[in-house]
Amino acid sequence: MDYFIEQVRILMPVLGYDIFRGRAASAPERAVKTAGQGTLGLDDMTVDSPQFHLQTTKDIDAQAQVIDGEFTVLEGFIVSAMMRSSGKQSESTARQFENRSLQHGELMKSAVTLDGGSLARLAKDVVYSSPSAAASVVLGRASSNGRIEWVAESGLSYGTWEMSQAEA
Repeated sequence: MDYFIEQVRILMPVLGYDIFRGRAASAPERAVKTAGQGTLGLDDMTVDSPQFHLQTTKDIDAQAQVIDGEFTVLEGFIVSAMMRSSGKQSESTARQFENRSLQHGELMKSAVTLDGGSLARLAKDVVYSSPSAAASVVLGRASSNGRIEWVAESGLSYGTWEMSQAEA
């Protein structure tokens, strides 16, 4: 049965059903375990990293974590509610802005706009292909270096943490 469940967990996201992804609900009887602390049950997930923070002086305050091998921006945090274009962009940056705008539109489907309309609170975890894609969308920009922007509580950047994992 365990083998079957593991196969279903792999197959469902491929078919477009993300029912097993994301963090477990924060029920008191379930403790989140980090990687290396043992096998997690079906209702839990594998947390592969520390939590990384992205904060700005414009009140954006997001957290993300590598969960089940995917860079996941966590629910409940504050992100930009709009994408900002500088107007003067190269062709490649304009294409990147269009791509990030589509991703931002998807993000806003799972967010609640806050007073003033420039910020939003995430209502669910959102998975991204890279920390840079996540940082760009969270900040409302065409591009961003997520390997530098996301920083753990210890002060370690995502890029430095990732390199340390590769060496280990």
